[in-house]
Amino acid sequence: MTNQHIEITDEFVKKKVSTGRQYILVHLIKGPKYESDPESADEIQKAHLRFLFKLKEEGKLLLVGPLMEKTDLRGIAIYNIQEPEEVKKIASEDPAVQAGLFTIEIYRWFGIPGDGLPL
Repeated sequence: MTNQHIEITDEFVKKKVSTGRQYILVHLIKGPKYESDPESADEIQKAHLRFLFKLKEEGKLLLVGPLMEKTDLRGIAIYNIQEPEEVKKIASEDPAVQAGLFTIEIYRWFGIPGDGLPL
């Protein structure tokens, strides 16, 4: 955050919104084998993280992370891809999805390029 004052006018908002585009949001939800053997789950989790970091390095995945609360929704991911079917194919290749630790729900999501998480 900056201390610089920016007037948020209707024109400012219109200009920002006009740069927006569709991304794909993925919910990672507890799967049928989420409570599986801890030893195998640890190996699957490592493979899951390698998979996600590879997608980030390839520019396909913008943001990903677990939820801090203990709910059935365990994580979210925002893909830099506009076709839901392409994301479904990619996300289905996640080792944790293949192992049944997670299932996925896919949604079209509108975002503004350049928005990001602060350090």
